[in-house]
Amino acid sequence: MSLKTPFPAALVATLAAFAVAPGPLWAQPLSSPPGNVSVQANASSDELAAASQLGAQAVRAIPNVSWLGIERVVGGGYDWSSPDANQRLVQSHGLEYYRVINSSRPDDPGKPSCATDQGTMFLLSPNLRTPYQDFVKAAVERYDGDGAFDMSGLTAPVRRWSYTPENGTYFCPQGDVTGFATMFQLTADAVHAADPTAEVLLPLNAPGVYLCAFADGYFARATIDFKGQNLTRSQVSTQYAQNIAYTKALIAAIRPDAYDLHLYGDADSIPARKKWLLDYVASQGLPARPVYAMEGGEPFADFGERFPTGPSTCPGTGSVAEDASRLAFQSGSLVKHFVLALSSGYGTVTSNLFSEYGDFGTNFGDLDLLDACHRPRPAFATYQLVRQKLVPFASAVEMAGLPAGVRAFRFTFAAPRSDVYVAWDSSAAGGGITPRDLSAFLPFATATVTHAVTAAGASGPLVTSEPSSAVALGATPVFLEGMGRVLPRPVVAGPGLPPVPRLPHR
Repeated sequence: MSLKTPFPAALVATLAAFAVAPGPLWAQPLSSPPGNVSVQANASSDELAAASQLGAQAVRAIPNVSWLGIERVVGGGYDWSSPDANQRLVQSHGLEYYRVINSSRPDDPGKPSCATDQGTMFLLSPNLRTPYQDFVKAAVERYDGDGAFDMSGLTAPVRRWSYTPENGTYFCPQGDVTGFATMFQLTADAVHAADPTAEVLLPLNAPGVYLCAFADGYFARATIDFKGQNLTRSQVSTQYAQNIAYTKALIAAIRPDAYDLHLYGDADSIPARKKWLLDYVASQGLPARPVYAMEGGEPFADFGERFPTGPSTCPGTGSVAEDASRLAFQSGSLVKHFVLALSSGYGTVTSNLFSEYGDFGTNFGDLDLLDACHRPRPAFATYQLVRQKLVPFASAVEMAGLPAGVRAFRFTFAAPRSDVYVAWDSSAAGGGITPRDLSAFLPFATATVTHAVTAAGASGPLVTSEPSSAVALGATPVFLEGMGRVLPRPVVAGPGLPPVPRLPHR
């Protein structure tokens, strides 16, 4: 990951106009998973203000905690000025901070030939492993909030750490299970030595788990689209045998406190990916652990999702109008992404603010919530709706026995708040809308229907009133509530998952 274009301060007011209603700075933390909502963003005032405006509870903000950046010369002392500034900035916006540790050491004389970039990570030479662990312990101790050696002004301790943003992506040589697993364990041991109650996440890339789950029969379909091919299970098992073997070996070799499963591509496969992961973990005799999703979204070209217009560019660089169908798809799929992940027990579900995927180009279809000119896309306002309508929730389940093609999920909340239902028609083609009789499944005769924001420039959601016997459903999900609640809930920005209980400082 790299530093991005600064977010214009003048546009904070523009973002505020997309808020459906204001809210207090802090929300009550969830007592436990099943979930919260987060974003990836830069550690900058404007991006974090936008994250708070969205209602995000947590952030995985870059730059990461880099050994090279903090200890330029091994044994030469630590410079905490940059990570301290980022910590103060994130906590000032009421966000939980998921931090990523990078072990890059280009001055390691034993580095492999593939380590041609200063950000590349690899199995450190034996003489550097103790200094690396000392650095990790110092970083965790500085931000753990136990009162000993803490950063001055620390108010929101860091409780969740990852080794690298995504396994394999920044590690060389590719496919080095032993090397990655060794570095992960060195990191985890050091984190736990400084803070025994901290969580260390294993970030799993999307294609590996996706291919494993499909090849092992966890998808309710016979083929998938992957890298421009329509493939059967046997074809995936053969063509991607090395990827599958690497993913399984990595999971079997590592003992994380939680899994970070990246969820790019079709939302329908999200529950199956988590089920495959935990089933495979159990098959290896390993204990079940929480599953988070610190990256993800659609459209994603590797999984067959292609749209005619690529990422937008700004005036002066050859402005390109964004494709309306892609924007609408992104917004609708964002609802499915969160609903399916939250209801299947992911502890955190994440979207990207900007401009990570715009920078990578059309392979991602540009997943960011803001366009290249830093204007809110429809998905920005739709993220706010998801936050307002569904989080925090007490339980979420998919409803059974519905009319063919209809999928509906019931979210319940602490009293006195009423249930919220999310429904769509998975059989709908294109923009088709069909009245569906849900009267036998909804506890109200008339539904207040809040629609995802799918049109560029819309300032808020469309809200309609429809009989439960004839709810208009299409491929884009809608939120259904009884007539007693017409307006969305206020956006409540604040901390995410509950603080991890502290042990006395040793």
